[in-house]
Amino acid sequence: MMVKKRLKSLIRNNSGATVIEFAMVTVPMMGMILSSLDLAHGYYVNSLIQGAVDKGGRDSSLQNKAGYASQADYDAAIDAIVKAAVLPAVPFATGTCAPASGQTAAVTSNCMSFARKSFYTFANISRSEQFTDTNHNGVRNTGECYVDDDADRQWDAATGNTGQGGANSIVVYTVTINYDHIFPVASFFGAPKSRQTIAQTILRNQPYATSSAPSVICT
Repeated sequence: MMVKKRLKSLIRNNSGATVIEFAMVTVPMMGMILSSLDLAHGYYVNSLIQGAVDKGGRDSSLQNKAGYASQADYDAAIDAIVKAAVLPAVPFATGTCAPASGQTAAVTSNCMSFARKSFYTFANISRSEQFTDTNHNGVRNTGECYVDDDADRQWDAATGNTGQGGANSIVVYTVTINYDHIFPVASFFGAPKSRQTIAQTILRNQPYATSSAPSVICT
């Protein structure tokens, strides 16, 4: 009889319901909070790196390179400034990303990469070298004249030279950063461990010298 009364008392007792309810909502609530913080951190890194790249691209386009032995040394100094501006937000991204095709880098955790490509005009960034389509077949054939925009004496479907180029060159400056999420919640939703952010700016170099027009080649 006593046991039966106690069982009825336990069944009617709901004093521990709050603890159970709190345990049920805590996990999803913490997941939402951490996900929001991780997303906000990603937006902050995007804004930070784009601002640093914009400034680095402007500085690279100027003629003032006093104190540097070469253009490559000056570019490396600009890259170091951009990296220093971003590292406070992602202090673990200290490595160098392995290069991949194009102007981005392979997805490797916690690294940064820098790329510059120069063009003769803005239009050349997204097109092949122009040629005279003599037989109107839409394909550049041997003997048809073409504008050698990158001065390599061969027709290219994608133009541009690696590096900062010269006076009046159009430069695409690209910085890629791969870094791990600051909170380990991304994997719970099937997202990759690392996040990749690519910042890019396109500017014309200062006209500090006379630049020659590309040659027309007919071979």
